[in-house]
Amino acid sequence: MLEVLLGLREIGAQVHLASCVEHSTNPWTDELCRSLRTDGICDEISIFSERTAPLVLRAPAYFKRIWGQARYPSGPPVPGLDFTTPAMRRWFTAVLERESVDRVFINYAYFAAALFNSRQGARPRSILDAHDLLSLNDAMQRALAPFIGPGPVFRAQAMDEQALRLDFFDKPFMKPHKSEFTSIDRFDVTLAITEREAAEMRASTRHTRVLIVPTPAAPAANGPARGSLALFPMGPHPFNLQGYAWFLRKVLPLICAECPEFELGVTGILYRHLILEYHPRVRILGFVADENELWKIGRMLVNPVFGGTGQPVKTIEAMAAGMPPVILERFASAAPITHGVNGFVARDEVEFADSCIRLWREPALCRSMGMAAMEAVRQECSRDKLAGQLQQALAA
Repeated sequence: MLEVLLGLREIGAQVHLASCVEHSTNPWTDELCRSLRTDGICDEISIFSERTAPLVLRAPAYFKRIWGQARYPSGPPVPGLDFTTPAMRRWFTAVLERESVDRVFINYAYFAAALFNSRQGARPRSILDAHDLLSLNDAMQRALAPFIGPGPVFRAQAMDEQALRLDFFDKPFMKPHKSEFTSIDRFDVTLAITEREAAEMRASTRHTRVLIVPTPAAPAANGPARGSLALFPMGPHPFNLQGYAWFLRKVLPLICAECPEFELGVTGILYRHLILEYHPRVRILGFVADENELWKIGRMLVNPVFGGTGQPVKTIEAMAAGMPPVILERFASAAPITHGVNGFVARDEVEFADSCIRLWREPALCRSMGMAAMEAVRQECSRDKLAGQLQQALAA
């Protein structure tokens, strides 16, 4: 979303940022709001606070319950999840009535009800920044949840073999729910993040105009990364744990048979209540606050995740840092990777291991492919390109 704000500034738009999310690992602070204004990224900022809402409308348990339904439900899927409360919707309506707004961006369809509610009269043109097909993502997480197990320790070696199959998510019921497309179709414009998701949205909607706006990134100014580790940044969702278990069980033994000195560096907020068990060839580095310091750690990116939707942002950001990626075929179209030129696309554990071994053994190849990865990002995922795409979305 920060990249979208920077792109809007680039095309001269005045931006009023309205956020109704307090329940986050990155809460709003006065310092953050000041910096957004000082840097000219936002002209105005409005933050919803449950503390200012009437007691009956405060909902700290609401988010815990709804997130629990989305991630680990006990019943059937709940499509079209609404992460707003009545107080949030009233607050956002008041923001729109107070400001002179030409266009409204909604970040994730979870918050669409803040705009499309019965109290709102004439609406400005609406744009949905659709990072994922949410109902598909939720269905995939529901299928995987029983194999993750309770915390506090995630044991990759104990994960059921069924969850390590690369075709685990290739099931007939694993598809977006039609109610999500109904919600998407209420927007004038929808920004999809990959061609695959854009095609599904276009085929299942009638009103909204779907445009593709991939994740932008800026190539590093100091050339390719020169770290010592194969890097795997992990975010707080179960697909990363599944990918990690697959790599540990299926790929790492093949690598270590040829390169016993190989080391995988794992960074990020893994899970609030889950840690990874010890492995001699894995270094758990935790959260790295400075992005520039993060990419200095690795010489190559290892992204063994084969579940999830949207665009693996870590792959594009690593390529921008000059780090050639090794990914699985499922996500080959979600990043500007040309196999054998700026990264490797593997069909199975043997190809994944062979690619890692080759990059580990050949520093010169790793660096040349890193340079090619930076150039691919410059051509396909530049911030200038994003600005043009946002200009098109605003004019639609």
